[in-house]
Amino acid sequence: MPFKESEHPRDSRGRFVTKGGIGALILIAALAAIGSGGSGAAMDEGGSWSRSGLEFSRQDHQAAGDCAAHAHGKVERYLREHPCVRLYRARFTGDDGHGHTMTVTTQVVTMPDTGQAAQLKRLVDRPGTGNIDKLGTDTAATHFDSRRNSRTVVIAEAAPQIFDSVPAALLDTAATAGARLPAE
Repeated sequence: MPFKESEHPRDSRGRFVTKGGIGALILIAALAAIGSGGSGAAMDEGGSWSRSGLEFSRQDHQAAGDCAAHAHGKVERYLREHPCVRLYRARFTGDDGHGHTMTVTTQVVTMPDTGQAAQLKRLVDRPGTGNIDKLGTDTAATHFDSRRNSRTVVIAEAAPQIFDSVPAALLDTAATAGARLPAE
């Protein structure tokens, strides 16, 4: 069955959430594990990073100048009307050291000014509006996070590897850490 973005609720920050009260408890636990300070996960020269017990390595990355060509839905229309300066996409695979494997994709969009970046972030954070296409995977992401820093919007999505059952808290942690990676 294809993934339908509109059928999956998101919280106020745009992250996918589970239905029911337990989802909120899992999300709070994931955020507590990440902590509140710092810029997030630090990436080494080879593209590997770790955060909260998760270890990831970059599998693929790509820079592009035409963001609209790598987007869909209302996000694509917005980017056709307001072209980006640069797009950088990356795909990471990793695990928690206990057999849970997952993929994190990041899409880093640099806009001409902070106002357009803020509008883009509001758009990608709303369910059913489309997104920037993930690099090298058609796996439906189950967890989402984004952040904006000046003219740059970073979108991160996390999903379990095929045939793996990954706890929602780990996927939330992975998506949040991915959104806080350096822009490249």
